[in-house]
Amino acid sequence: TEHPYNLRQAMKDFERGYLQNMLILNNWDVPGTANILGIAPETLQAKMEKFHLSNIAVNDNLHNNY
Repeated sequence: TEHPYNLRQAMKDFERGYLQNMLILNNWDVPGTANILGIAPETLQAKMEKFHLSNIAVNDNLHNNY
């Protein structure tokens, strides 16, 4: 595990959170969110897989916390 203050880990954490927030704000519309971010939908999809982001995982997490 990387040290919590490691810049590489901080950047990964930021990117994951940023992408998740943008997807939530855009109702998980991958092409629309990719357009806003200025990247190809395929790139966003690859990042979603890399960071294990999905609408189902977020909804399950929200329900488990309440």
